[in-house]
Amino acid sequence: MIRQHRNNFRTFWAWLEGAVDHAALSKSIETVFGWRMLVTDKTKRGTLLNYPMQSNGAEMMRLAAIYGIEAGIEICCPIHDAFLICAPSSEIEEAVAKMQDIMARASRVVLGDLSLRSDAKVYHYPDRYVPEGGEAMWDRVQRLVH
Repeated sequence: MIRQHRNNFRTFWAWLEGAVDHAALSKSIETVFGWRMLVTDKTKRGTLLNYPMQSNGAEMMRLAAIYGIEAGIEICCPIHDAFLICAPSSEIEEAVAKMQDIMARASRVVLGDLSLRSDAKVYHYPDRYVPEGGEAMWDRVQRLVH
């Protein structure tokens, strides 16, 4: 699969290899906003290959969180590459749409006008978000607090 991806997206892979080579020569690699990771002889190649996506994804999440709070959205927490937000049932669809617009805006800032799409899942009381495999932990916490 990786070989096929390399064949289909040669420009991306050339850019990524260039970023890794630059990091090895300059002894650092950084995000679009300048968050820097120092590169040593112990830094794994996989870390350098992964850094541009993971670190700039984090930049998008930070920016989206700031924009979301400034827009009055109640952000409960980030969940990997998503946000758990809260709003009254009568307003949740509007809040979700606003947060999706905000996330797209953050992606354009970080990626230079490339707008990423996002999907959403809405839960209305008494339903709640439970991550896959998280039922046992939820049940345990409920037993502990009751």
